[in-house]
Amino acid sequence: RHSFPTRRSSDLLRKARAWDYWLHLKDYPSAHAILFREKNQVVSPELFRQVGLWIVSEGLSASQQSGDFDLLICESRFVRPIKGDKLGRVHYSNERIQRLRS
Repeated sequence: RHSFPTRRSSDLLRKARAWDYWLHLKDYPSAHAILFREKNQVVSPELFRQVGLWIVSEGLSASQQSGDFDLLICESRFVRPIKGDKLGRVHYSNERIQRLRS
């Protein structure tokens, strides 16, 4: 699987530790974030929901911000930039999906 974040996301991904979470709105380019956490910190579904809704509000235009969204949640260790790709796309694996409604 792959995603289409912007070049800035690769900079953000480089700052992430292996156990930090990479969050991305499925099917929406550039709608992503890194959730920094302590190594064994458990993150609640509610916190994922709050961060996901923040990504919706900050990453999408006003006309795109209503409806249901699939939030991809993946530890940063499973996200890799596509080698040689100028668009900043990534491959990811071991993701889980949380459904959001805004």
